[in-house]
Amino acid sequence: EGVYDLKKVASQAWAAGDKIYWDNTAKNTTKTLTSNTLIGVATEAVAGGATDLIGRVRLNGAF
Repeated sequence: EGVYDLKKVASQAWAAGDKIYWDNTAKNTTKTLTSNTLIGVATEAVAGGATDLIGRVRLNGAF
């Protein structure tokens, strides 16, 4: 519950538990904090290849 597959920035690997942010300029998720809004955590690892464009995120409305 509360876990979604979301578009992520290409060429960025995620580990389970990484904080995930919404990049409103690029309209995707990232683990980069700069000027982005915290939305949840990664629930599983994702490779960092150019074609790895979906990440599983547990959203948290308490942020």
